[in-house]
Amino acid sequence: MPTLPYDAEAAAWHASQRARLIAVGKTPAFPDGMIAAIADVNRLVLVTRNVTDFVGFEGLNVESWHG
Repeated sequence: MPTLPYDAEAAAWHASQRARLIAVGKTPAFPDGMIAAIADVNRLVLVTRNVTDFVGFEGLNVESWHG
């Protein structure tokens, strides 16, 4: 299974999103931010059962596959 790196582009996206969310009192879990960043910079849809952990990230394409 291929894996995608948490590279400098993802780290920069994560840092800016995290700073914005912290400023409005919505501190996201660090690992969730890393996952969101990798998905966003690679222009992927983040498929999750736990959409609420990712709603604060701007521009992130999230889809729930929870029935």
